[in-house]
This record gives sequence, structure tokens and C-alpha cells, in this order.
Amino acid sequence: MCRNEAPVDLRIQAVGKLATYLRELREGAACTNAELAELLDVDVVTVRRAASGSMVPKRSFVQAWTELCGGKTDEAVALWRQARYQYRRITSGRPSTALPNPDLVSTPEMLSEALVELYERAGAPTYREMEQRGGQFGILPRNTARRIVLRQTLPVSEGQFRAFLDACEVRRTKAWIDARNRIVAMQHLRSADGNFGSFGLEATMMKLVKADSHSSLRWDVRSVIECEPTAAPAAWFDTVKPFTQTQMRCPTGQRPGRASPLIRSARPAVRV
Repeated sequence: MCRNEAPVDLRIQAVGKLATYLRELREGAACTNAELAELLDVDVVTVRRAASGSMVPKRSFVQAWTELCGGKTDEAVALWRQARYQYRRITSGRPSTALPNPDLVSTPEMLSEALVELYERAGAPTYREMEQRGGQFGILPRNTARRIVLRQTLPVSEGQFRAFLDACEVRRTKAWIDARNRIVAMQHLRSADGNFGSFGLEATMMKLVKADSHSSLRWDVRSVIECEPTAAPAAWFDTVKPFTQTQMRCPTGQRPGRASPLIRSARPAVRV
């Protein structure tokens, strides 16, 4: 222990465990805080705070500290993830939840919750980092990653779903992809019976149907179904009636307009 260094703050157990690990590495390398700060090219206060247990340092800082002191990077990153997860959970007042078993995830809602939990357990990386880990080139845009984490959407394809898992450094990738594909198949079966789901006709319509209160556009379901043939029974093509903007529902119930985009379109007027 460096001279005049306070004991590790153990109020958040995982954070204190990480700080203890960093102190042990520093002592094993026979470095003082000042020497370590100079080697890491940071202020000595940054080093003291990282070893205090009162906050969670950045992942890159923990990795650099570990490599410099001859520690195991994988072990340090695992401790950092646990510290970051517990710190965010306690400071935000979010209850602790167990990571769902992918074999038991059966609905889009459960899948959305599971993805958020995977994100939190990965240390809540920035959306820029997720875009980079996901492969860039538009596979997982940072704005899409943000909307997935905020439970506003789900990955639109298996490739994007896999990119999200890679961005969260998930190991059981195949099990989660199987869970996603199983839910997609179930949603398409429900769509065939007229019960739309997050992966079926309704999701397609939410993307394609746009309304303007100053226009006289009329939309019919056939134009949307043709974009996703498996989302509805073939009998709809000849029986569905067109519907107008007034039959579409806005987020707050008012008439659609530029300031109030549609979030859900109406179901067809006639169905067989």
C-alpha cells in the first residue's frame, strides 16, 4: 500500500474488488501512484481514484494498467465488467435481474429485455464502440444500437442480431441466434392467423406507412404485404379494402401530421 493511501471503498463490492486487484498489480510491479501515472501518461489523481473503489475507471485504462504491471488482461476485463454492471445498477436504482436462458426466451418482449441485459453485463459500451465491434459498414449503426438498448426496436435481420451479440461480446452466440430465429418463426405463424407480431406484417407497415396531414394519399395493405409475402394469408390480396389516414392511429390519438409520426398502422378493414 502506498503511503497515506486510504483503504479500499467496499460499499459496492464488485467495484472494491476491482480496485483491490489493481492495487495488487501495482504493488507486484513495485510502482508508486506517481510512477504509474507517469508510465500511463495520466494525472496521479486518476490513478488514486481508480485504486480507491469509489468509481469505475474506463476499460481501456484498466487494460493499460494490467498490461503495464504484467497482469492477465482477461481477468481484469472480467472484473471490470462486473464492477461496471453493479455500479450502474446500484446508482440507477435498477433491480438486479438474472440473465435469461436463451432456450426459454419465447416472445419479442423477452428477447428485447434479454438484449438489454446482455448490453448491461457487457459493461454498457458506448454506441460508437458497438458500431465498431459490430463490423461497421452499416451492419449495426450506432443509432440502431441505441434504439435496441432503449427497447424501441429489435435487430431487423439475423446479421444485425449477430452484430449486436458481437458488440456485447456474448459467448453463447448460437443459442441466442436460435432463440431469435425461433421467435421469428412463431411470429410469422401468428401473422398467418391475423395476429401481428414484432417481426411480422405490423412491423413492416410501421416502417413503410408514412402519413402527411396535407396530402391525400391512400394506402392499402396489399402494397405492404407484397414486401413481405409470408406475413399475411394470400386471401387478403383480393379482399382487403384501402384505408385512409383517418383510420391510422397516432401515438397520442390525434390526427397524423408532420409533428406526430405514426407508430402503428390500422389493421385492414376486411379480412377473410
